Parts: sequence; structure tokens; C-alpha cells
Amino acid sequence: MPVALKSSIDLTPIIGLLLTLIVAMLFAAPMFERSATLDQPSLTAPPGTAPPAPPAWRLSMDRAGALWLAEGDEVPRLTSRHEVMASVAPNTRINLRADADASYGDFAELVSQLEASGHPVALANEDIS
Repeated sequence: MPVALKSSIDLTPIIGLLLTLIVAMLFAAPMFERSATLDQPSLTAPPGTAPPAPPAWRLSMDRAGALWLAEGDEVPRLTSRHEVMASVAPNTRINLRADADASYGDFAELVSQLEASGHPVALANEDIS
């Protein structure tokens, strides 16, 4: 019975060549990272060029539903809802807080009125424990 010869490609040298190329790329990759320069704009403005932030408005509701309004560090003054809408410019954030005993319905109504008039509302909380 005659023996049939099988021909096949010897993959051993090709695998060695591929492993050598992979190792060379691993050594060369950090050098490419160090040489790349990216010209990106600065994320911070130079000192003195940014306009100062306006003072924050604080609005507090007590348990009786009375509103106390203050701008920045000034002493809060008793006010009405209409006076709040007139005093604070639209698109100005108002930090709103309420006493723990305040009516939730009054609070929710105040929030919806402020947002409808174009005032973004941030809810402020304090530790009540």
C-alpha cells in the first residue's frame, strides 16, 4: 500500500514572527503616547476675567406659610409670593427651604409658581436631628 504524502505549512516561524511584532509594539506604544501633543483650550478663565457670581437668593417657608427672602448674606425679611416674583429676576436660581412642620401643599404650590415664572428652584436642607 503506497504511503500518501501530506503537505502543510509550518506555522512555527510565523507564530514567532507575530510574537516578535507584538512585543515590539508594546515597547513602541509608550513612546507614541509621550510624543503626542494636544492643543486644548484652557478650562479655567484667567484671573480677573470672569464676572463675579451674583449673590444667591434664599427663600424660607415657616410652619405658618410665611415667606422669608434674603439675597446673599443679608438678614431675611418677611415677604409675599408676589414680592418674591418681582424682586428676583427671571432665570435666577432661588434656594428654597421649608420648616419640617410646613404644609406640603403650600410648599409644592410655591415651587410650581416659582418654576412657572421662570425661576429655577434648588431645594435646601438642613440637619433636623
